[in-house]
Amino acid sequence: VGYAVPDAFRNQGRAKALIRAALDEMKNGLALKGISAFFVDAIVGTDNVVSQRVAEQTIASTPNPITDCVSGLPALHYMKKVT
Repeated sequence: VGYAVPDAFRNQGRAKALIRAALDEMKNGLALKGISAFFVDAIVGTDNVVSQRVAEQTIASTPNPITDCVSGLPALHYMKKVT
């Protein structure tokens, strides 16, 4: 999931609501195919404090520090099992 929130709409919980709605939609859609659980993860740059807060509140409160394999920059890996 990638997202951008225009300045006028920031600090209103929209990104968190988007992630929660997307996970609910995935859960419901996969359930129709008999899939009752799946994992979701997020890679967030260590310089992106706002997205870290979103990931901490929607995916996992304790990320693992990593080096992003695409950019080569320090990042945080958040992972959650959705059931």
